[in-house]
Amino acid sequence: MGNQKYVIFFPIILFIVFDISALSINYWLSDSLSKSTLAINLAGRQRMLSQRISKSLLLVKLSETSAEQQSNKAELETALQLFDNTLNAFWEGGNTLDGDHKPVFISAIKSAQAREHLTQGRQLWAVFQAPISLALARPQSTLQLLEKAVESTRLHSVDLLNIMNQLTLTLEQEANKQIRLLRLIQSVLLILALLNFMYITQRLVKERHLASKNHQALNAMFNSIETSIIIYNKSQKIIFSNQAANQLFQYPDNIPSSLFINDILTFNKSPPMGHTRSGTSFPVKIECQKSEFKGVASVICTVYDVTKQTEKEENLRKIAFHDPLTGLANRLLFHERLTQEILHNKRHLKTLAVLFIDLDGFKAVNDNLGHDAGDQLLKLVSHRLTKSCREEDTVARMGGDEFTLILSSITHIKAAEKIANSVLHQLSDDFLIQNQIVHISASIGISLYPKDHHEADLLIKYADAAMYEAKRLGKNRYVLASDLLNKTIQSPPT
Repeated sequence: MGNQKYVIFFPIILFIVFDISALSINYWLSDSLSKSTLAINLAGRQRMLSQRISKSLLLVKLSETSAEQQSNKAELETALQLFDNTLNAFWEGGNTLDGDHKPVFISAIKSAQAREHLTQGRQLWAVFQAPISLALARPQSTLQLLEKAVESTRLHSVDLLNIMNQLTLTLEQEANKQIRLLRLIQSVLLILALLNFMYITQRLVKERHLASKNHQALNAMFNSIETSIIIYNKSQKIIFSNQAANQLFQYPDNIPSSLFINDILTFNKSPPMGHTRSGTSFPVKIECQKSEFKGVASVICTVYDVTKQTEKEENLRKIAFHDPLTGLANRLLFHERLTQEILHNKRHLKTLAVLFIDLDGFKAVNDNLGHDAGDQLLKLVSHRLTKSCREEDTVARMGGDEFTLILSSITHIKAAEKIANSVLHQLSDDFLIQNQIVHISASIGISLYPKDHHEADLLIKYADAAMYEAKRLGKNRYVLASDLLNKTIQSPPT
């Protein structure tokens, strides 16, 4: 008798252990996703910073006044420091700034492949930033030192960008591997818990001479488990539900035996849905297994409410691929979509355009009215950019006051120029910020696939260079990258 008692209750203890383990892995998975997302975002920002450094260095060189040069040097030094701090934090762990410029601690990257990219990046960074630091060390930078720094940047910027891109992709791959492993472990635990539960059920049913006592123990065990359990027969009528299931589906006592399983669960949706007594629905995860319950052939289902997990995963996906201020696509999502659009247009022999937009006068608004006003202006700009584009186009914020557009499947360059003119017109209209009229404009660079290049990174780079040329020519205009390729942009080696 004593041995039978332990035979029954030992699997019950195992079931509770499996359930607790599954909950722990859920927490572990969420925490791992959060840390991986932060590392991926910071690696993506490194790519943006490498390009920002190159652009800021050119602005320092072309500054017309000492005050303008000092302002541009300050931006350049900030970008250099942020890039260097983040690179060192990736290597040995430490503090840096997140996307909102708030202090954040990141652990050292342990992946062998990622550290190999980091080693290459640190070596190239030492070469990349040395001439820039030398030029900045002088109170009044000489043209010769600046030219050397610009030339060194031109030679190494694409390589540094590629290494940072490889680091980002490697971190994404490592994160996906970790998530798959954790989910596999979670699934195994859930299956073991279900199998263990089935064993308990069968054991209790077979002990017919202890039917009354066993049924009480079974009900007590089911009701002590936080996981919702529902059992239905061959006619799909519900014959049992534990307290957790009663609470989940909002039935005070028990789910009525007059109900069918399809009255409270919809299996053929993705994800499956549960339906409460009040008529509300929520996403669930369902594990079912055929067995016997009280001598009757039945199906035993464990039901998990995954509302919070779904919301958390959706929020993590949104954080990873969208700009938190404007809600637009961020650099990662923009690059992914551009790559996919290039493949689509290649298959259909069509053209696409990349527009690189930098706001003229944004810094003055930020400095004079404050960062809140600057954030409000960026949101309004995002809205106007979206209005200027077609539904199938992509609008992204690259960071700061820089935006990019993907104009997919255009028939002629004039279509891109038409949208560029629309953007210039939209952004030159008055903005009402904190009860003040604000005026800005935009400088736009346009690159074309396949005319200018076939690779996403170089299309972005050429559009960026054309945008800078638009600034140099007086701002509030657009410039085609194809007009610069023979002058200022060195074609990549074949």
